[in-house]
Amino acid sequence: MGKLHGTLAKAGKVRKQTPKVEKQVRRHKIPKGRAYKRILFNRRFPNLASTKQGKEGAPEQQGGAQQKRKTPNWHAGRKELIEEERKKLALQRKQRKERDQKNKR
Repeated sequence: MGKLHGTLAKAGKVRKQTPKVEKQVRRHKIPKGRAYKRILFNRRFPNLASTKQGKEGAPEQQGGAQQKRKTPNWHAGRKELIEEERKKLALQRKQRKERDQKNKR
């Protein structure tokens, strides 16, 4: 056998040299895993997080209701879906613009 990592007389040297730091007192524990990711999402997208979605159901798509955000690869390369979505969004923009002009009068 060869020599491994110096002598045992030096074992624990770094730990002994580091200064002791007292534990911080926290109000509540920080969630881990999925719960923490949920908090991050709610921080980044507050307007999406505030709309109620789930089994009880989100409010139907009304005038000012937010739509659920699509994932980046929702179309999976199908060009016809992309085109349909573009047309739909253009129509929505046009309707919104007309509605805004109508409300200004």
